[in-house]
Amino acid sequence: MNLTFKTSFSNANRVREIISILLKYGFDEVVSNTALGKLVPYSTLINPPDAQSPTDERIRRAIEELGPTFIKFAQILSNRPDLIPSGLLEEFKKLQSEVPPFKFEQVKNIIEKSTRKPIDRTFKYLAQKPIGAGSIGQVHKGKLLSGEIVAVKIQRPNIRQTIETDISILKYIVRLSEKYIQRQGLLNPMEIIEVFEKVILKEVNYETEARNLALFKKYYESNDRFYVPKIYSKLSNDKMLVQEFIYGCKITDVKTLNSWGIDKKKLAETGLDIYLSQIFEHGFFHADPHPGNIIIQNDGTICLIDFGMVGKLIKADKFHLAGIFIGMAQQDARKMTVSLQQLALDYNIDNFKSLEGDLAELIEEYSTLNLGETNVSALATQLQKIIYKYQLRLPPSIYIILRALTILEGIGKMIYPQLNFYDFLKPYGIKIFKEQYAFKNIRDNSVSIFLQLISIFNNLPFDAKEIISQIKKGKLHIEIKHEGSEELLSKMDFITNRVTLAVISSALFIASSIMMTVKMNSYWMLSKGVSVFSVVGFLLASLLLIVVLVGIIRSGKF
Repeated sequence: MNLTFKTSFSNANRVREIISILLKYGFDEVVSNTALGKLVPYSTLINPPDAQSPTDERIRRAIEELGPTFIKFAQILSNRPDLIPSGLLEEFKKLQSEVPPFKFEQVKNIIEKSTRKPIDRTFKYLAQKPIGAGSIGQVHKGKLLSGEIVAVKIQRPNIRQTIETDISILKYIVRLSEKYIQRQGLLNPMEIIEVFEKVILKEVNYETEARNLALFKKYYESNDRFYVPKIYSKLSNDKMLVQEFIYGCKITDVKTLNSWGIDKKKLAETGLDIYLSQIFEHGFFHADPHPGNIIIQNDGTICLIDFGMVGKLIKADKFHLAGIFIGMAQQDARKMTVSLQQLALDYNIDNFKSLEGDLAELIEEYSTLNLGETNVSALATQLQKIIYKYQLRLPPSIYIILRALTILEGIGKMIYPQLNFYDFLKPYGIKIFKEQYAFKNIRDNSVSIFLQLISIFNNLPFDAKEIISQIKKGKLHIEIKHEGSEELLSKMDFITNRVTLAVISSALFIASSIMMTVKMNSYWMLSKGVSVFSVVGFLLASLLLIVVLVGIIRSGKF
């Protein structure tokens, strides 16, 4: 969905509010060096009151003050180390999206509007106090007329409209300040907004989550170690999701797990095995496996909740990802380099030997450690720094996987400290390696390549004819773009204008001085024998000189 900025009084106020927060946290340069400066008085750009903390910290604090949409934006970006630098990444991970719940009367109105009947004709009861509240919605425990206990997720009133408005404002601000943002190292700010837009608009549609939940249930319906809640499709829609209520405790509640007599070693191993099977077998995985979303029942069964965010991994990406881990295990930097290149959607690498050298250093660093000393979190952090350094643009699912594996390793070691994550990763790597070079996969790839070649040769005569036709009509144009010349031309234009004003001012001073020596009709003379034209000329010259001086002072360049 392509959102455009709509000018309105409320939007204009929101833009000014955003600008005032930027100024509050010391980002006056962002405002004064972009078209945003035209929207606020010059006096507000002087002496920002809170500009002493490190830049990354100030960005995080500004986002916290900007509200839920911006917090969600930063949280999603915290999974994208290819888009933002590591310092900012760490600050974004500190963000919390705790928001107060909305009133039960609003919950009731949404339910009755969705079901088109009174609430007591759908639920025997619905708890007025939510069991959880987030930036998108909140969850209430209830009981259906049939007697089944359910969890009812209700979307915040007007949240979609609020998000769409904030995204349109974000796009508007980025358009005004894109060149400045790019000079700070963020080369694709509009792409960042579009990534967020795509993810968040899926999350505010509960029908998407219902489909994800149903698909997971289908994949694991015969797995007695893993349970997916039942979804009540007839009661669910884009603003309300009704699913089976899951009884149990968080996976990190070690005290309760001990009281139930659950084998924590087996639990940790089972959890990792289930998640790795989601990635490497189904290519469809839960994207947010934090402890609050992993519920353990009293018999040790693992349950996942909240399927609003899922990741998908196509077969080719699965092979390339496995190649990175296999290259790491074999201490083969060349294999890791090739796998990263194949996995990348885009990259900006002038020297692949340099990338290979950095990966060789990474391998050497981890090869000297004992298995008990290694961890996925440290490895992922180092790998992500290399990805950012070489501007490798990987599929978003890869970053979600790295983050999820880091979270799961932390959870696993919390409940069973002796857990060795690599023991579980190795079999999947070997399995995928065998699958990649199995006869069936090679045959399927060969057929696909053959069909693509046939398509190219079939279309070649038509494409050649079209190109010749465009040449004959004079419609074939070659566009040459000079990168970075816009800023230079803009500065040259600015300097030229300033010089022109200075020349005109000087000419007026000279002309006015000459006019003072010329005898004129008394009608054009003032009482002291000074020509009216001289006075007007001096005033205009002085005014132009003031304009030039103010421009120089505001630029801060003398």
